[in-house]
Amino acid sequence: MAWLNSDDAYTAGAVRRAAEFLTARPECMLAYSDAVMVDDQGAPIGMYPHTQRIFNYRRLAAVSDYIAQPSAFIRKKVLDEVGLLDEGLHWCMDWDLWVRIATKYPVLYFPSLTARLRDYSQTKTRTGGRRRWMEIVSVARKHSGQHFPPAYFIYGLESAANSLNLGRSVRSRIKGMFLFKIISHFINRHLDVYTDGWVTRKIEFSFYGAPARFVLKGGWPFENVPVFLEIILNGRRLRTDRFEAAGMFTITADLPAELQTAGRNALLIRSSRLFRYSRQDRRRVSFRLIDYAFERAASATFGGKVP
Repeated sequence: MAWLNSDDAYTAGAVRRAAEFLTARPECMLAYSDAVMVDDQGAPIGMYPHTQRIFNYRRLAAVSDYIAQPSAFIRKKVLDEVGLLDEGLHWCMDWDLWVRIATKYPVLYFPSLTARLRDYSQTKTRTGGRRRWMEIVSVARKHSGQHFPPAYFIYGLESAANSLNLGRSVRSRIKGMFLFKIISHFINRHLDVYTDGWVTRKIEFSFYGAPARFVLKGGWPFENVPVFLEIILNGRRLRTDRFEAAGMFTITADLPAELQTAGRNALLIRSSRLFRYSRQDRRRVSFRLIDYAFERAASATFGGKVP
């Protein structure tokens, strides 16, 4: 199941590629991919910049909707269980549905350009103003359990920036640029992993079912050792590993069945140190994620190499 808004479009072969991915991953109930943003005339603006290539429930529920709606494809049977779109919502009906599905079932990214997402000043999103912001806050509060989730500040600032007539004066342009820089700062504070694989302070993985262990492969830069990695399952610390040398590393953690739940499980990996990536690139990161897997008995279900 999928839907298109009136001014969006699929790329050639998008539905076929989504069906092939879902057929190969029967445990996945929602698959999402990449989208290119186009203007009102259909000319490309750039890639949709927010897509998270490793699904992160915590960020989706409380921080931002990073799934481009026309790039998402859903199994019909999950809608029979979690319900259809909430017709009382005017802007966040897709976001609300993603979280409801992810609470119970796997949601996965697949690397494919499937959608053309139209973006211009007269869209419903751009003109939603305060009403859209308040609806976002309501949905984020409902799913995160936080009275002031990060989405409260991110989308509040976005609403303020969109309300400025940026073509009116140099002063308003400067104000808009400043507000969007603050928005990017808020989003990056809650980012787990960048698109090139560099992990921030912590990274969360979601899993469902009952895997026996977790395997992570990564790389430490010279500047960031010695360092500790803390492994936390559903809020309970499993163990802490110390690393003394730079280079490639692998960690394997047993996942006790008594600490797992019937729905979504959260496995958190937290680093004790960060380092500045470079003088030109001011990101603060901990290690490079190369691959990860949840192993069941003698077989492994790998998350796939980080693009």
